[in-house]
Amino acid sequence: MSVQAYRRHAAECLEMSLAAADPQARERLKEMAIAWTDLADQAESFLQQQQEPRPPMGLDFDKLTPDEQRRVLDGLDLNG
Repeated sequence: MSVQAYRRHAAECLEMSLAAADPQARERLKEMAIAWTDLADQAESFLQQQQEPRPPMGLDFDKLTPDEQRRVLDGLDLNG
């Protein structure tokens, strides 16, 4: 589901809450609007993270020895 769809559902819930006569229904619809908004925010954040370029490692992986490559892949410092 898209961010826009989540936000549309949130707006629909909020609109229905304004028209609801029953206080419990009104509160539940507001809670649903908040949940849809939270989902939209999370999806938007995820999409932004996916689009951010990753910084280069600062080394030429192909020039490393197999042992050094394994250490880099394991997250170990080459100097230590």
